[in-house]
Amino acid sequence: MEPFPEIAGAASALMGFIQMAGGFFGSLVTAVVVPDPVTALGVVMPGMAFIALFLLILPVKKRGVEEPVSS
Repeated sequence: MEPFPEIAGAASALMGFIQMAGGFFGSLVTAVVVPDPVTALGVVMPGMAFIALFLLILPVKKRGVEEPVSS
C-alpha cells in the first residue's frame, strides 16, 4: 500500500479480496485434484511454504524510488 497512500483503504480492501479469492481457488483446485483430505494437507502446506520462500527471495525492484547520485 506504500505506492498508494491516498487510497490506502481501497488498496487494503483489494489486497484482502485477492487473498480470499486466491484461497478459494486454491482450495477448489486442491479438492478436485487430491480427493483425500489428509494427503491434500500434506501436499498443500509444504507447497505453499516453498512458494512463499521463492517469493521472498525473488528480487523485486521498487517503483518510484531513485538511488541518490554521489559525485
